[in-house]
Amino acid sequence: MAEVSLKNIVKTYGDVRAVDDVSLHIHDKEFVTLVGPSGCGKTTTLHMIAGLIDLDGGHIFIGKRDVSELDPKDRDIAMVFQNYALYPHKSVRDNLLFPLRMRKIDKNTADQRINRAAKILSIEQLLDRKPKQLSGGQQQRVALGRAIVRDPAVFLMDEPLSNLDAKLRLQMRTEIKHLQQELQATMIYVTHDQIEAMTMSDRIAVMDKGKVQQFGTPDELFNHPNNVFVAGFIGNPPMNLIPAQIVSEGGDKKLRMGQITFAPQSARVHDLINKAVGDKVVVGLRNTAIHMVAAGTPSAINTQVYTVEPTGDVTYVQANIGDKMCTISSPDVAYRGRLGDPITLKLDENRLYLFDELTGKAIV
Repeated sequence: MAEVSLKNIVKTYGDVRAVDDVSLHIHDKEFVTLVGPSGCGKTTTLHMIAGLIDLDGGHIFIGKRDVSELDPKDRDIAMVFQNYALYPHKSVRDNLLFPLRMRKIDKNTADQRINRAAKILSIEQLLDRKPKQLSGGQQQRVALGRAIVRDPAVFLMDEPLSNLDAKLRLQMRTEIKHLQQELQATMIYVTHDQIEAMTMSDRIAVMDKGKVQQFGTPDELFNHPNNVFVAGFIGNPPMNLIPAQIVSEGGDKKLRMGQITFAPQSARVHDLINKAVGDKVVVGLRNTAIHMVAAGTPSAINTQVYTVEPTGDVTYVQANIGDKMCTISSPDVAYRGRLGDPITLKLDENRLYLFDELTGKAIV
């Protein structure tokens, strides 16, 4: 396997920079995911690594080799596509064999690789079937097997689970992570699903508008987002982001969120407020950092239930804080408040984030 380095890579389409000066270093045997909304540049970046799209600037290194100008076949990569790309008229065995024939691998070595891949993926009993005789999950395993038999330096995966149903997607998510660890493989994975990214990755590159907004571990992205975009994208439910204004009352700085004026009690939040440039900020709070408390609790916020979403093991409550609809985790999974019911909310100031409204950057 090998490390991968992207150095200031660029791809433009007319006046649009689909990939805008992206630099990443992916370690040997690391599982890295590129994640972001549609059109963020993640798939274009992956296809540039694969050699399917030419660079307009920058360099790509796999190991010590600059592969920027090499054909895909010469980059020592294997790619798993969203649509599996299996040959419908060939058996599973022949689908696995095809990339080995193209590389002129001898029959004994090819058979060994096919049998090893089939055993790893538990598809030995499928080798004589055609793709149309397989379920979606089985086809995905064959697509993975075709990548494994090549024994590449790097595995590239382009939203490989998006065509599967929710239950099978969950199962295959576990299988791919296990496979990466068993093979000790360098894997670069693209998805728009941040839950996939969080559960599978060693590190994640969050992309938006062609740029990497933050590159770090799942824990770093969740607990220390660089900006409003990352804060609102990572997490399910996403972080509540509430526009606020810093105001002075009685010599103390407070946060005004719509019609609510919040007086922080902690030195930490006062310190963040004092570091703000200007008076317009965004308050960030995870759903678990807003607590439903008894009416009359000091320094709490009074509001009303908008809706309640029971999911079984947790119940989410939506309510306005200032001018923003926020999601709160109810401490009582059986809670079934109705529209307009009064509720009192306490903000966990140890888990409150502040972002500059103009730049979107975290205030730290």
